[in-house]
Amino acid sequence: MRVIVLGALAAVACGEVHQTNADGNPSDGSGGDATRDACVPESDSAFCMRLGKDCDQLMGTDNCGQSRTASCGACRSAIACLANVCTTPVCSSFSYGPGQAFPSVNSTSVQDALAGVTPSGVTILYQRGQACGPTYRLFIADETPPTSRQYVSLELTGLGNLAVMRASTEEALNLSADGLTIIGVTSDGTGFTTSSRSARGQMDFGAASGTDFAAIRTASTAAVLSSPVLSSDGLAFYYQIYNDPTANGIYESVRASATVPFPAGTLMPAPVQQYQNPTGISSDRLALFLQNSSFAVFVLTRLSLSAPFANPNAPNPPPMVPGWRTRPLQTCVRLIGTSNPGCLNEDTFFFDRL
Repeated sequence: MRVIVLGALAAVACGEVHQTNADGNPSDGSGGDATRDACVPESDSAFCMRLGKDCDQLMGTDNCGQSRTASCGACRSAIACLANVCTTPVCSSFSYGPGQAFPSVNSTSVQDALAGVTPSGVTILYQRGQACGPTYRLFIADETPPTSRQYVSLELTGLGNLAVMRASTEEALNLSADGLTIIGVTSDGTGFTTSSRSARGQMDFGAASGTDFAAIRTASTAAVLSSPVLSSDGLAFYYQIYNDPTANGIYESVRASATVPFPAGTLMPAPVQQYQNPTGISSDRLALFLQNSSFAVFVLTRLSLSAPFANPNAPNPPPMVPGWRTRPLQTCVRLIGTSNPGCLNEDTFFFDRL
């Protein structure tokens, strides 16, 4: 198709454009026809459909090669938006059966306190105390072979490279998703640090490093950090500050990539602050597990990573799950937590979804 417009620019999809002066001569001074391909930008809905997205704001390049931000709509009720795609949250129900103990990581007549677990459940970090502390021995247990529910424990108590962590204090440690790195509160309580081993089944934890958490520090020497929770994708970090009335609460820090350090944390809004400390985050980061001062664990949810956590049962109480220090595994069909009241009876249990 050939279009000629005097003193104007006409565009047709995948056609030609001729720009002329009022006298009919080419405006580029070439003395001949000035032609170039033209492009009609696609609609927002076509833009989202072409990129396979169906919810929230989307940034990308449109069919004309231009940077574009468009609204791709909203998901129906109870369906979450993840990476601009409507998805059922992994923690879509919170009804769990009676707990079953892990015999190979529990010992009778002592306190076995869960400190961390991988999303796959193949590695468990736990602490053992004789009478509710005040100090604990530290163990890491690897499932051998995987899915067997049989664990081989290695005692880490006294390892020199872990001495910079509060390894003998409750609610001060956790694990990375691969089970190779321990994340812990520093011995002075003002920051976080990590130490990694070479492989599962090993206890060769190396020199500790606080690089990833350098921006997460307490502003007061009286304040203490606690309850580290790292998401399975390594992008979100949750923790608690206590002993400082001006800063007490539960915080969230989110980084763009697992290869860069975490920024300073942000105090999370209500209703998160109704609880004492975080214990776990679902693999899709849409369900946050929180413990109150009575050792009960509740779950707040959201339908988008950009939304705040809220009570999905409002105005009724939020979902409550069994155990305490409870963490969800990858698909949320199983939880791992502490059960049996009384310090010398505490054991690590798993709870399967009904």
